[in-house]
Amino acid sequence: MVDEDEDPSAATPTRGGSGIAGGKGAVQPNVSGEGSGIAGGKGAPARGASIAVDPVETGPLSLVDQAAKSFDEFKEFDATQHLYVHWLTDTGAMSEYPLQWVAGISEPRLFFRWGVGVVYNAPTDFSDQPPLIGDPVAPTVPSANRSGRAAMFNQPAPNSALASPYAGVDLTTPTGNLLYHTGDFGERLMKRLNSRRLHRDFFYGKILAISKFKSPEDARPTTTTTTITTPATQRSQRAVVEGDIEEGTSRTVTTNNARSTPNTSGVVATTGTLVPGVIFLGTESDTDAEKILLERGETSGVDAVLIFYVTVKEKSRSDSAYSTTKLGVHNLKTGEKKETGSLSSETVAKVRQREKDSDNDPVEVALDKIFGDFADSSLRVSAMPEIKPEIAQKRTDTLVAESHTNPLPAVAEIMSYHKAGLLDDASTIAAVGKLIGGDDVAQKLLSGTSEEKLAAVKKWLPDDAENSGQSSGEKFR
Repeated sequence: MVDEDEDPSAATPTRGGSGIAGGKGAVQPNVSGEGSGIAGGKGAPARGASIAVDPVETGPLSLVDQAAKSFDEFKEFDATQHLYVHWLTDTGAMSEYPLQWVAGISEPRLFFRWGVGVVYNAPTDFSDQPPLIGDPVAPTVPSANRSGRAAMFNQPAPNSALASPYAGVDLTTPTGNLLYHTGDFGERLMKRLNSRRLHRDFFYGKILAISKFKSPEDARPTTTTTTITTPATQRSQRAVVEGDIEEGTSRTVTTNNARSTPNTSGVVATTGTLVPGVIFLGTESDTDAEKILLERGETSGVDAVLIFYVTVKEKSRSDSAYSTTKLGVHNLKTGEKKETGSLSSETVAKVRQREKDSDNDPVEVALDKIFGDFADSSLRVSAMPEIKPEIAQKRTDTLVAESHTNPLPAVAEIMSYHKAGLLDDASTIAAVGKLIGGDDVAQKLLSGTSEEKLAAVKKWLPDDAENSGQSSGEKFR
C-alpha cells in the first residue's frame, strides 16, 4: 500500500564518508536565496546560481561532493564520472552502493540514466511560443471586438504568450527548452523522475541521491519572478511506488544556469541535466528528429529515452492555435517503445476547468501509462539475481570485446563480479587491464593504495575537476 504522506527524501543519504552522513571533510552546501521552492517549504532554496559551496571550507572537494556540485551546475556527465571514480577508489563505496539489476535491459547498473528529448513540428509560418498544456484557456472575445475570420465565428482569442506560466523561459537551458515546448507535461514528467530518484527504494540507484536537488519546480528558468500555484495531487502508482513526493506544486521561477550546445537545424539544441541522472537531449524538428534524439541518447550513454512529440496546429477559421503532445519511452537496449495517446492543449485546459479531481488529470493518467504500466517495473534498478561464475566470465568477455569511449561503467561491472567472488584476481586484472591501460594499472586499481587506485582511473575525470582526487572516505598523504 502506498504511503501518500511520506516524504521519501527522509531516506536519502547525505554527503560524507563513502557518500553517507558522518564522514570527515565533507563539504556541506551553503544555500542562499529567497525563493519559496517546494510547496509549503518556507525558505527553500531557489535553483541555480544561488547554490554555492560554503566559502568557510578551505579543503578540496571530495569526489562525492564534486559530483553533487556538478549536478547542481547541470553537468550530468561530469557528475557521473565523479561517481564512478568514487565507487572504484573508495573502500566502502562498493558495499554501500552495490550494482543492481535492470530487468528491461537484462544488465546490471550502478545507476540508471534517462534521456529526454522533444520532436517539435509547427507550420512553417508559425513563430510564436507554442500553445502548451498548462496554459490557461483563452477567453472568448465578443464579435464586436474582433475582426476577420475569428470575429465571424466568435472564436476564442489567441493565447497570449504572457498568459502562459511558461512565458519567458530561457531556451538556452535544458529545463527552459523542455518547458517551452512541453509545458506542464514536461514539468510533471520531471517530477515523476525525481520522486523515483529520491524514493526509499532509489529506483535509479542509491548513489544518485547524493544530490540535494529536491524539486523540479526549483529549476524552472524564466525572466520573471512570478509564483504559479496548481492543485496539489499525490499519485499512487498501482502499488508499485511507495512514498512519491507529492505532485502538487507551488512553483517558484528562478534562473537555471546550464550549458547549451548550438545546433544548425534551426531549433535550439540545449543539452544538460534536468534532474540528477536525467539528461536533456535537445529539441529537433528534422524529418529524422526521432532518430537524431535516439542516436544522441546512445552517444550520451543513457539507458532509455523519453521523447515528447509536439505538433502545433492552426485553426483554419480563427486566429488561434493549439498543440497536441504525446510521450514515448524508448528502451535503447531492446528497441522496445511505448507511447501515450495525444493530448490537446485545449482539451486538457477545459478538462481541468471542469474537473478538479487531480487523480483523473489527463496528463497524470498519461504518465501512469508510461510509469505504472511499464517503466516502474522494467526500467529501474532492483536486486541482482543469482549469477554463476561462468555467466559472469562470459559477460566480462563481452564487455572487454566491446568498444568503450568511457570504460568506467564496464570496469565497475567487472569489479563488482570480483567483489562478489564470481571472478578471480587474474581474470579481473586481465579484463580490467584491457579497458584502462594494462595489467599493471589494473593491479593497482584492484589492490593498490588509495592514491594508486585513483591514479589508475583519474584520467577519466573531467579536465576542470576541482578536487584533489580525494575520495570522501579517505585522505591521501
